[in-house]
Amino acid sequence: MQINDDLGGHAGFHAEKDGLKRAGLAASDYISVDDSGARHQGRNGYVTQIGNEWFAWFSITDSKSRVNFLELLRAGHQDYILTEAALDYIAAESTFKPVTPRYEPAFCHPSRVAEVLV
Repeated sequence: MQINDDLGGHAGFHAEKDGLKRAGLAASDYISVDDSGARHQGRNGYVTQIGNEWFAWFSITDSKSRVNFLELLRAGHQDYILTEAALDYIAAESTFKPVTPRYEPAFCHPSRVAEVLV
């Protein structure tokens, strides 16, 4: 019997994995993140690790963009919060487009975050 059959296919495994990430993020005072890339069968791929000494979560994606990283870190949530500290950091870094928030903190739709984090 295949392990997939025991887990109810991939969907059950991914749901459990995503639940682990949400619980780990909610219970943690801090996390570390890391990513790495490699080529496989002529295509670039990236693995991202999120965790600390209490939990570890991994994801493999085709993108290493900032937006992709935020999507992984947000654990299924579709909103983003840019705090004053984040806006100050963005203003200090020359790699970001200028940001003019409408609210403090700025609540952003994912498409708005993509505009800021190029």
